[in-house]
Amino acid sequence: MELPNFTAGQRKRLVNLGVLPEQIEQLRVLLPTVKRVLQPPPGRNATMKVLDGLSKHADALAALLAKMWNQTDTAHAAAMIEVEQRYWKARPDDIGPSSAHNVIPRLTALADAARDAAAFMPPDQARRRTGSGRPIRWIDEALQSGWAVAQGQREVRIVDGMEFKAGLPPYPDKFHPHESGKFIEIVAVCYEAAGAPPNFEPLAAIRAYVRGRKRQRDESLAVTTEAIRTAPTVRKPQSSARRRSRQ
Repeated sequence: MELPNFTAGQRKRLVNLGVLPEQIEQLRVLLPTVKRVLQPPPGRNATMKVLDGLSKHADALAALLAKMWNQTDTAHAAAMIEVEQRYWKARPDDIGPSSAHNVIPRLTALADAARDAAAFMPPDQARRRTGSGRPIRWIDEALQSGWAVAQGQREVRIVDGMEFKAGLPPYPDKFHPHESGKFIEIVAVCYEAAGAPPNFEPLAAIRAYVRGRKRQRDESLAVTTEAIRTAPTVRKPQSSARRRSRQ
């Protein structure tokens, strides 16, 4: 399956919005991840079928390995010898008396995990996750990363034997997450390249991301404020002259 990429027209739109080549490259890399979030979720029955098949095959393979280990007949005994020789050659660092002791517990855990996942499948099909703030966070981080790369190597100065790197210039406001302006246009191009529905409006996803960031900042500020408020007061030690004057 071909991975999503920007068309020549989409790249031109990003350039016209002031997006740097390094930023475009960072955005291109994350398009497949964004696509996985935006594409319609599979039907419940199709997912259940995969989980059911996984649990059945894992159980069957675990049972077959147990028969080989128990050498229920000459065929299973012969198969075990051949498998053991090749298994330990491929996996010399594994621990245990046999390949079965390594593999069977994992197959059992895999089958149980598939059955557990099937048991907790929601009864209704999930909706398309176009309102999720996660792709907006990825786009925001890609823009920041690409912009930092575009600034090149920073000057290093040595002062009193210590290295100091020159700071980056201010990050352009147009790249900050906003519910309007160039940021939403950049997001729209990325969503289009990732396969979002035609004329899809990413405003709900941007709002979800912006609200989440504000909530995190508020919570962090509240924790810091409470820590400062409850911190014990440290008194400065008095000088000996001051102590004598008070006696």
